[in-house]
Amino acid sequence: MNKSKKLQLQILIQHHIFVLFTIILIALLGVLSAQYHVFRDVTQDNRNTVSESSINILKQMDGAIVITAFAPDDEVFRQNIKRFIARYQRTKSDIQLSFINAATDPKLAQEAGIKAKGGELVIAHQKRSEHLIPPYTEQDFTNVLMRLSRTHQQAVILLSGHNERSFTSNNSHDFGAFGKQLIAKGFNLSTPNLISETILPKNSAMLVIASPNVNVTPTEVAKIKTYLDGGGN
Repeated sequence: MNKSKKLQLQILIQHHIFVLFTIILIALLGVLSAQYHVFRDVTQDNRNTVSESSINILKQMDGAIVITAFAPDDEVFRQNIKRFIARYQRTKSDIQLSFINAATDPKLAQEAGIKAKGGELVIAHQKRSEHLIPPYTEQDFTNVLMRLSRTHQQAVILLSGHNERSFTSNNSHDFGAFGKQLIAKGFNLSTPNLISETILPKNSAMLVIASPNVNVTPTEVAKIKTYLDGGGN
């Protein structure tokens, strides 16, 4: 075989190797992108650990946390859910995770009140439960745990009747976003009338006075002072 034919053969072999390598690379990228897409569809957090605040909540929760994931029989999809929950299981080993396919067990899904198409979690603790739908975030999941850890909803008392800033309005000068965070963390927003109410409940989480534009009456002042003297926040 002359040098020219040898060179042509080498070029042909290199071409086939390049084509084969390109096909393999495209296939691998396709698999990886599909897995990454599913993961992002289920969770928005991709860290391997949880924050210190989440760890503190877990340490305060006595007894097992039982999580039922209503997810299709897709191994990649379920593995991503397992990885998300595993971050919490590293701190609390008695977090139990099981799967139910709503398509094959529609009665169980109906009894559980499942509404999402896939990946909805039912999180149960101490005979109480809440639902979480994807995409999951650590903040949303930890807020669920925080609410489940409370034996009862504590009230955040909001002074009202003096043109205070609102905790339900989304206007820029109001505190609607903060109000939503309080509710998400398991608090109940209460706006008692201090003129007609006898006393402020001592077991409430706090009293918030949010920039009143009208003077507070002496009667209200006396009740607020009694609340503070009794250990209120």
